[in-house]
Amino acid sequence: MVAELKSKMARKPGSGNILLMVLGLFAVVFLFFSYTAKLICEKAGTVPGILVWIPVFQMIPLLRAASMSAWWFLALFIPFVGFVVHILWCFKLSAARGKGLLTGICLILPGLSFFAWLYLAFSDSGSSADSKGGDAVKSRETEPLPA
Repeated sequence: MVAELKSKMARKPGSGNILLMVLGLFAVVFLFFSYTAKLICEKAGTVPGILVWIPVFQMIPLLRAASMSAWWFLALFIPFVGFVVHILWCFKLSAARGKGLLTGICLILPGLSFFAWLYLAFSDSGSSADSKGGDAVKSRETEPLPA
């Protein structure tokens, strides 16, 4: 009976490897999210600082990038108010990056928020062509077709 109990309580040899793999995956996902948050802050015209790499406090530089006060961070912890602040933040962050209303809506929707986040991080600024004085669509020079 005691030997049977010891064998059930014995740790399986490969179970520690699975835990390390899961922790490693979480670390990679966290670092990727922090990097994209850093890119969004920089492209919105703010300096993210060290807070963008600290798990809970990442929201403070992202609020600043959306031209919102860092005090809104405390409002995120109030149940209904936090939901409203999140919606407002999505639209303001989208506008700060020069993107439209659709990007803000996609940031709110659970299935599309990941893709909208990547779009905000890796796309060019929406108003960069206007600030350079050029057209939004680059014209290509083509040769005329032979007759």
